[in-house]
Amino acid sequence: MPSPIAHSVVPALGFLWLRRDLKTASFWKQTLFLVGGVALAVLPDADFLPGFVLGDPVRYHRGATHSLLVCLVAALALSPFFRAGLPEIRRGAVTVFCVFCVCSHPLLDCLAADVSEPYGIALFWPLSEKRFLSPISLFPPVHRLPGPAWTFVTSLANMANVRGWVVEVLFSATALLAGVALYRRSDRIFLLASAAGSLFCLALYWLLQMG
Repeated sequence: MPSPIAHSVVPALGFLWLRRDLKTASFWKQTLFLVGGVALAVLPDADFLPGFVLGDPVRYHRGATHSLLVCLVAALALSPFFRAGLPEIRRGAVTVFCVFCVCSHPLLDCLAADVSEPYGIALFWPLSEKRFLSPISLFPPVHRLPGPAWTFVTSLANMANVRGWVVEVLFSATALLAGVALYRRSDRIFLLASAAGSLFCLALYWLLQMG
């Protein structure tokens, strides 16, 4: 599963998409909007919490909270809170932003290599218990040990996971620089610099993935 690093790229791109609408909002409102989008993007991983309490962090992971239906309902329920205090943003645009932030989570999880149970993502729960995993992996697997919370957390600190986080940083930088290039496409120099940076990060990402 990707870490919050990769999951944050969708709200960051959404923020760029809404940047013109947000220009009249204060810096703090813009910051809270972006931070809120990141929180939405990692919200499905709240299923770790009951597992931590019960001593088995992954017991409920990638199940109901990773269902596209549950994510959609959560996004629609929370979108009015994002709209509050930001009348300058179109209501439909805020709703789309929230839906993309939350629903991108299980889809990105499907694009990660999986080496630990439960394998795959329950995308269509409660209509189906079947778990899905893409044959193409954009992200390396997370290496962790089963067991109680402390064992689980400390096992995440290993070089394989550090390499995976670097891959996610490069993936995110590739996407964000491409988004910035599109946003500032009227400025030719900025466009070329952003596009070149995006291609450079993509090349490094590819080398690490193939290595």
